[in-house]
Amino acid sequence: MGKVRKAVDIHPNDPYVRMMQKRPVITIVMGTFDGAAYLPAQLDSLNAQTFANWRLLVSDDGSTDQTREVLHQFAINNPDREIKIIDGPAQGFAQNFLSALRHEMCRNCLVAFCDQDDVWHPEKLERAIPHLENDLPRAYGSVVQMADSDLNVLSQTPAPKFPVNFANLLVENCTVGNSVVLNSLAVDAVVNLPLDVAIKFHDWWALLVTTGVGGTHFVDPRPSVLYRQHDKNIVGAASGMARKRRNMSAMMGPYQQRLRDNIDALSQIEHALTSESQRALTLVKRAASGGWKLIPILQLLRGGIRRQRRVDTLFMCLALLKS
Repeated sequence: MGKVRKAVDIHPNDPYVRMMQKRPVITIVMGTFDGAAYLPAQLDSLNAQTFANWRLLVSDDGSTDQTREVLHQFAINNPDREIKIIDGPAQGFAQNFLSALRHEMCRNCLVAFCDQDDVWHPEKLERAIPHLENDLPRAYGSVVQMADSDLNVLSQTPAPKFPVNFANLLVENCTVGNSVVLNSLAVDAVVNLPLDVAIKFHDWWALLVTTGVGGTHFVDPRPSVLYRQHDKNIVGAASGMARKRRNMSAMMGPYQQRLRDNIDALSQIEHALTSESQRALTLVKRAASGGWKLIPILQLLRGGIRRQRRVDTLFMCLALLKS
């Protein structure tokens, strides 16, 4: 058994004290809406985290089931844990998360996005911390294991083949949002850039801003989340034939619309982007605009803007030609 450190043995310059003082605080931001059926398992997985210095901010977007009761009981069962439940704006899941980022509990700390119906691996938060130094805006994410409603693992999302930077994120979001953790500079960048348009995907937007202003995004090839797939999923991951069907449907309009939505939003904060990010945004704007597309699309590819898989890059080009 290790030696117990008594209070009289501890001094301000003690390496142990300095290490403990440097421990980050992580605010887990959870968005909820009628999630009582699966919420207890997710809350149990938070309590099982190997990194214990976290607090929980829940933004409930008008649940009419037992979600609030489950959350209040969790708070009662964890009296030493800082847990706060607030009302969401009732404007959809993305705005629910983005509005929560403006809460005081998200200041000067790491922030982890958390969905109500998943289950976290015990080491999820601990593995994120080394990649979130506060010298630049930084984001952590990981591949995830897709599971059925009973948490039987079905598959795993693929690890990126290329760096997930702003140029890549302009044309795809290859990180599942329930794995994302932001450092405080990334959170500040997101909340200090107000927009006149509604963001459709809070996680994609957070990563675009983080990398667009000169920050980094690390994607862990080891899974950190069991991503539960069920009939009430608002957004789900895709692989295999489902991914092929999603690529085909993208050519019919949804993909082009998502690009245009992101372009419109990024154009409003273009002044805050690095010069390299501005150049990449300009290439995507030209390729997504009306008129003859072949030359702008070729310029896009020569500029290093591509999706993680060659076949997905091909579908991107076909979608842009059709837009």
